[in-house]
Amino acid sequence: REPRLCGPASRRLRKRVQALADAGDEVGRLEAVFNFFGDCEGLGDLFALTRRVATGRGGAPSTTVHHVADIVAVYRSRAAEFEAVRTRRFGGGLGSMKREDQLRAAAEIRLKVGDVEEYCNIMVELGEWMAALAIAPAASVEFWQRLSLRYAEHLAAKEDEAAVPHFVAARSLPPLIDFFERRKQRELAVLVSQVDAEGGYTRIPRTVAAGGAGGAGDGGVGGASGGAGGGADAAANGGAVGAAEAKVEEGEAKAGEGGAIAGAQILKVARESASAHVRDANVVLAACTLLSVNDAAGAVRCLANGGEVELAFALSGVLDVGPRDFVLRRMSAWCERLDMATMAVEVLRPCRDGAAMAMLCARQKGSAEELDRFYEAAGVRPRAAWADSAKAALKEKRPHEAVRALVVAGDLPRAAELGLEVLRGVFTARGGWDVDAARAVLDPLSAVPIAALERTERGMLLAYAALVGALRATWRRYTEVVPGLFRTVRACITRFELDFPVHRNLLLLHEASYLLAEGQVRAALELLERHLERPAAARRVSISEAVAESAAATERKDDGGAEGDDPLRAAAAALLEEARDRAAEQGDPEDAEAEERAALLRRPNRVVVEASLLPTGSAMYVPTVSLATGLPVNGPSVELGDGSVVTVGEAIQWSAVCAFSPDCTGARLFGY
Repeated sequence: REPRLCGPASRRLRKRVQALADAGDEVGRLEAVFNFFGDCEGLGDLFALTRRVATGRGGAPSTTVHHVADIVAVYRSRAAEFEAVRTRRFGGGLGSMKREDQLRAAAEIRLKVGDVEEYCNIMVELGEWMAALAIAPAASVEFWQRLSLRYAEHLAAKEDEAAVPHFVAARSLPPLIDFFERRKQRELAVLVSQVDAEGGYTRIPRTVAAGGAGGAGDGGVGGASGGAGGGADAAANGGAVGAAEAKVEEGEAKAGEGGAIAGAQILKVARESASAHVRDANVVLAACTLLSVNDAAGAVRCLANGGEVELAFALSGVLDVGPRDFVLRRMSAWCERLDMATMAVEVLRPCRDGAAMAMLCARQKGSAEELDRFYEAAGVRPRAAWADSAKAALKEKRPHEAVRALVVAGDLPRAAELGLEVLRGVFTARGGWDVDAARAVLDPLSAVPIAALERTERGMLLAYAALVGALRATWRRYTEVVPGLFRTVRACITRFELDFPVHRNLLLLHEASYLLAEGQVRAALELLERHLERPAAARRVSISEAVAESAAATERKDDGGAEGDDPLRAAAAALLEEARDRAAEQGDPEDAEAEERAALLRRPNRVVVEASLLPTGSAMYVPTVSLATGLPVNGPSVELGDGSVVTVGEAIQWSAVCAFSPDCTGARLFGY
């Protein structure tokens, strides 16, 4: 094979890769290659954590995200560095007003007579929390912990980091984790969860319920009753200490159960942190966060969904993540897009889904002899055998299998004819739409170029694919691309002059009801006002009821009965009224529209790829607008056949539910 790289840097890379391969360091070999070709933020940490997970041994320490097995030691080391400059913070009073002087005198009296709890309550009221906390153990350990928790909550409400030691002293860890997460100190949240999982807090008595600072029967920390004094007080304290020691032993006995709960908490915190990194377009850092808690499968999935397909493919092999068919299919599609069909075959060989290899063969072009050799090299039956399988499936009334076999056999026109017949039956059925049956036909037909089909057949196939994609996008809550998919269905019906079995008003109902359910009121209002030029009498019914009434009205019309109002149009008019009412409640239209757009960008399942938040080069002059959403394009984009563009994230979401491009040309859309 001819060399594809040249120059001294390439020669050094080749020598280094060969040396690492001879040493059996697969992670190091991959790290050298990816560092040579890419510079994603967090790439070094990603491979450091990969080595930690794959081998169980730590190499060079990561600098941004630490593995949970190392995070406690790392932070203890940091604490030792700062011990020399450790400081204490003390609270102060509110001044020297007359009311404060009276309260202070009352507190001194309460303390002298042994009412320790009331003394502490008065000092808290004066704002002298530290004085109250210093005396609180004289009442009981339980009271001191409740007071510490109350002070921690007081500081946390002001976002004061001084709340942290008091949360720890009260052994109230869930509020402490929430406090770190609110401040986006996600690694500290993981640290606390990991220490709890290791039993690091079991020596601290747990006398306060995790839910809050309130005590039993007193509605708060202080209560109204005073404590006992003298020897009685000492006895009470001794009892409290004994009870605390008993609680410590009980906590150690239940360490296994607590560790399991804390382990689940660590995973939860890591996944939330990874989601935040994804929203910030830092896909590699998100994968690092998941690797830090040994979630290798989640890290690979995060990389694949974020557009880093090569990294996902490489790490899935090193980390032995299985099953990994989705990564293999995406990597194979990427190789195919680069005209590396042989490499695509090799990538797909471990895939358990044999249909993916068959579809890869069906997409190849060449002479009959070349195709036969390719099928043989890929381990796929020859085309003649697939044609025989199609005949057998038709005889046994298995049209879905027949369509797939015809596609692999190369008889696309016959497959399209049979598939469109099945699809019309699916979308004219009275009992509802069987989307799984529609997908079984559309998946093989969408996997091959359809430019050779007749114009009407091509248009029908595009419309069906967009409709099924729109329904799947609503179930996945891909709100960004749902309007574009429904718009593509309507565009195909108009452009190709189709006799489509699904009424336009039913499409309108599905799209508008979804947008309203997702809080996109302005988008739903604009859609309904644009398509309902002649408002009908509004009737609030469900979509299924409107479909049934519409079918009954069509039957009456066919039988010569009187033609009434369209139930679908009436249901859409009801949605229009609802949208107008909700829009009126929102206030200023511009502010409401901006808030809806911001909410759309904050969606947890929104696909955001690496560097996709960067502006495009023309954003300052003529902003590029996405064909799928109509929003400005940031970061890398995917150019369609007609010259329009979509963002990479939109392309990933679109291609996950519909294989064809939004431009209605029949070209396949690659999201990676």
